[in-house]
Amino acid sequence: MFWRTCTACNGAGGAGCEVCGGDREPVFRCPASHHTPEIDAAFLAMDWAEAGVLPVAGGLLEQSASFVQFVSIVQAERAAIEREERARSERRKEMGHGRQ
Repeated sequence: MFWRTCTACNGAGGAGCEVCGGDREPVFRCPASHHTPEIDAAFLAMDWAEAGVLPVAGGLLEQSASFVQFVSIVQAERAAIEREERARSERRKEMGHGRQ
């Protein structure tokens, strides 16, 4: 099982969301089951974009809406994972299990 931003409320629903109840949404399938050639291509394009090379010549407004949305989703997921890792690290430090 892994957790992702709720697909019903995009992480904005709070306690009122019927799917996540204000938490991240649990996924009980292997992440590889979501793998497609299109997802591979999108991640490759994102790698290039992070290196400063966008998929389409020009600026952000020239990129496809789906690519811009993909980048936003991946960045939000990465930020959520980093927040979770920081919180877990802080809890470990408070319990005396982490490096000071």
